[in-house]
Amino acid sequence: MSEIPFKIIQECVKKGQLYYTPHSIEKMAERCIDKEKVKACIITGKPIELQDHGRDIKVVIQEATKEFPEFYVVVAACYPKPHVITVCRTMEEVWECIGGVFKRRRTK
Repeated sequence: MSEIPFKIIQECVKKGQLYYTPHSIEKMAERCIDKEKVKACIITGKPIELQDHGRDIKVVIQEATKEFPEFYVVVAACYPKPHVITVCRTMEEVWECIGGVFKRRRTK
């Protein structure tokens, strides 16, 4: 997986350049995850998936923790500032944690 979109997103967030879509704000409120947690996830978290369908490349970033990560964010590498697309609580039926990193479970 290319780290370039993730590094660009991190640098923008460190400079305070981040946009939250209305959908992401709604999901953050539903899931009791505030903007500070989202920013920390992007800056210190791990990229676990790159999605290159659609107009912009999206990076799925898991929360940095020694425990089972509680949430992950999907961020589009948009110009001039990245867009938080959604914030999700971790669902064990979708993700498995291997060595502290999420891997999407294969569907049968």
